[in-house]
Amino acid sequence: MNVTTGDTLLEDQTEYGGEGDPSVVDGFFVVVSQPLEGVAAIREMATDTGLVNPPDGEDVLWSRNHSDDWYVGSDVDGDVSRMNWRGHIGRSDWEFRFTAGGSGFYDWDTDAPFPGNPRAPFEIWNIGEDTPDDPSDDVRINFSIIDDDDSGGWSWGDRIYPWEVEYTEPLPATATYNWDEDFRIGRIVFNDYSEVLDAPVEGTVVRFVTSKGTVYTTADTMFFSAPSAHIVTTGGSEGQSIYLKYKLYNKGGNSIDSYFFCLWADPDLGGASDDLVGCDSLDNVFFCYNGTNADQYYGALPPAVGFKVIHGPVVPSEGDTAVFDGQSMPDYRNLGMAGFAYYFNGVDPNDWSETYNHMRGLRSDGSQYINPTTSQPTTFQMSGDPVTGIGDVDYAASDRRMMAALGPFTFNPGDSQYVLVKMSAAQGSDRLTSLTALRNILNQPFTEPTCCGRFTGGMTGNTDCGADGKYNLTDIVRLIDRVYLSMAPLCCELNGNTDGDSGGALNLSDIMILINYVYLSGAPPAGCL
Repeated sequence: MNVTTGDTLLEDQTEYGGEGDPSVVDGFFVVVSQPLEGVAAIREMATDTGLVNPPDGEDVLWSRNHSDDWYVGSDVDGDVSRMNWRGHIGRSDWEFRFTAGGSGFYDWDTDAPFPGNPRAPFEIWNIGEDTPDDPSDDVRINFSIIDDDDSGGWSWGDRIYPWEVEYTEPLPATATYNWDEDFRIGRIVFNDYSEVLDAPVEGTVVRFVTSKGTVYTTADTMFFSAPSAHIVTTGGSEGQSIYLKYKLYNKGGNSIDSYFFCLWADPDLGGASDDLVGCDSLDNVFFCYNGTNADQYYGALPPAVGFKVIHGPVVPSEGDTAVFDGQSMPDYRNLGMAGFAYYFNGVDPNDWSETYNHMRGLRSDGSQYINPTTSQPTTFQMSGDPVTGIGDVDYAASDRRMMAALGPFTFNPGDSQYVLVKMSAAQGSDRLTSLTALRNILNQPFTEPTCCGRFTGGMTGNTDCGADGKYNLTDIVRLIDRVYLSMAPLCCELNGNTDGDSGGALNLSDIMILINYVYLSGAPPAGCL
């Protein structure tokens, strides 16, 4: 909603999978998302000797099966990113049942029964939603495979694609699924861990338990204010930039030690498979640029994209001055980047400990990263200069992910933190001139907004929000709008609710509430967001 005109710019965005109705509003490409359902656990329930009691309680994917012979993933390396195809997986649970008769299956490439009608040694069943002991709702389903090793049938390591169509024999001559809604469970691969087995033994049952995410009964309505000093698209020397403001609150009762705030990105810069990344620890900048001048989408003119930390979290530091949401904080300082990590598609962190190691500037296994040009440990990977080729420079282009960490700090109950980040993109005459232009844009001097003491700190701020040399009702209205309704900077159009005490009129009480809140840390006004 445009809060100035009252016009609705975007509402009822219902495609939570992110494929259907994304929109562009105020220059921003908007995709609606929600907590998606997915595979919560993969458990071995039975073997040829009977039930596994208790079931292999941890993920088969991570712990392997109970005999350490095999594990399950969506690829040969155990990646699970394709095990929830486009968010369609739904709320049903699934089972692979290894049987003597097995199943016929389809050829992924032709949508016809696999040539020669070979058998796979398992059946795939949809076993319903949280009804594992009720066979009445179990439905056996069809599937396709990709014969990765050209064996002429299913074998260890081949990719399996179940589809939500009931299994029948003989198999119909042509597959009858609907793309892509019927591919709910995504891609499954049984991987040989011991390197001696051909398949899980007959009698094995592997269950895929789904998380039961939030059920949304109505579509969300999204509200957008006009672009402000903190979220803005600009031109000229700033290039194409967006300022992202983050507010963090510890509303729990526990003090969080060694807290890191991290910025993570999977840039997919044009074609995703030819990306390179890097960082500049001195300027608090990290970036992605192309590995060649022949990008899949941008051709010979690939752009570059990157981020700069303007203001990081604050920590006590006697004699320094930090900035918190535009306000000066004596005897504090803003933290900059403490580390930069990268990895590529397929070797993403497997659990929280590997993720936290990356946050600390370490490798996934907790070992130190050694700068290959200095032979010294560092928390900043790929910190060289790609333009000059000097230092630790990324060289093996792939589908990169990158993460910058700010911290550590102690996050106590009731504390809040503020982070301001600049995101920019630039396009030059080739991949490296694009990177040079990007760094110039990111390192342009940043000027704090000057409207009102809420931004510039204490009683020193300029409250002439109307910029007319007078302090009058117009200034009060705009100041209240900013504080109560989180509007754009105060030099915006006159609008909003100025009734701070809900008394039905603007009066001295509203002004007193406002002054106490802004300058004296008083209680927030009625209706304050």
